[in-house]
This record gives sequence, C-alpha cells and structure tokens, in this order.
Amino acid sequence: MKREIRKTLLISSIRTLALALLVSIGLPISSSSAQEDAKWFVLRHDETGNCWTALLIEIQGSYRHEFAQKAGGPYETKSEARKREEQLEKEGACSKN
Repeated sequence: MKREIRKTLLISSIRTLALALLVSIGLPISSSSAQEDAKWFVLRHDETGNCWTALLIEIQGSYRHEFAQKAGGPYETKSEARKREEQLEKEGACSKN
C-alpha cells in the first residue's frame, strides 16, 4: 500500500513539474485534461516556513503536494497566487529563505 501511494505521489509530482515547465516556457500543453485540472496554489513547507507559488494538478479529486501544506488556493492565475503569497509574507506566516 505504501509503495502504491509513493508511486502515485511520484507520478503526480512528475506530471506537475512537466506541466509547470511547459506553462513557464510558453509551450502549448497537449493534454487539455491536465490543463483543465491545473490550478495555482501557495505552498508552505511546514518545517522551514518557506512559501512559494506552484501549479498543481487535480488527481483523484484533490490537489496534493508531497511535502508542503497548501497556504492558499486554488487560483486561476499565477498572479492571484503571488498576491496571496505576498500577503502571507507581510503577515509573517511565510518566509522566502
């Protein structure tokens, strides 16, 4: 069971990274389903308090990240997520270190 969960998380992470890379360099995304299921989030590392903006894909009904908590989202645009990230930094809930 644990191996199956790790495999699912690994596939999810790879898929998310690939989609984020395609979006960031402006290439067209071939999978319309993946594009429709992708949303922007602010993520926070629970131990360090670092926050960042990321594109996550919905898999089996939820948006997941392997080692971070969701601190904001889902958002339709990266700009909306960045505004939330900046707000969390001003409040002291997140850091950039």
